[in-house]
Amino acid sequence: MKTRWILVSRGWVGWHAKGMDDGNKVSGSGGTLEDYLQESEDGTLVYDAHEADEEAFSKFIISGPMMNQALKPGEIQRFGAAEKKALAHMLPGMGGAFKVLGILALLSGEEKLGGFDYVATDVYMAMLKEAVPGVKFGKVVNHEIQWDAPLALDDRNDPPAL
Repeated sequence: MKTRWILVSRGWVGWHAKGMDDGNKVSGSGGTLEDYLQESEDGTLVYDAHEADEEAFSKFIISGPMMNQALKPGEIQRFGAAEKKALAHMLPGMGGAFKVLGILALLSGEEKLGGFDYVATDVYMAMLKEAVPGVKFGKVVNHEIQWDAPLALDDRNDPPAL
């Protein structure tokens, strides 16, 4: 089975893709938009943040939740108490940005999703649209991007059952 891209995206450093391959999460980085589009089925979601509000995008990417393309639509996987306890024990051995992210994860409250939480693709896209002005959204149709397409996932983009 070939990789089935679920999301093709661009921030400031190039195009990336997230998908599924034989039930496993995969990601691509540094490919060209043209290659990702040729490999994408109709309905694959796309966002382009290249001209979006840089401060808002950086804040969302660094402190917001991570997308997990294997989660079912609407699903959220919180960074729980057991994980925080393990992280607290590892924190003294962490350095640089990893230590900063670890501290942020330990300080995050239950009311707000943080950088160590995972959300489904539809939740991620809705949060991104709300948090970052200037992001363009679309879907792949016949290996081209149809900009301003609805963000809802269709049946072809539902992740496989785990």
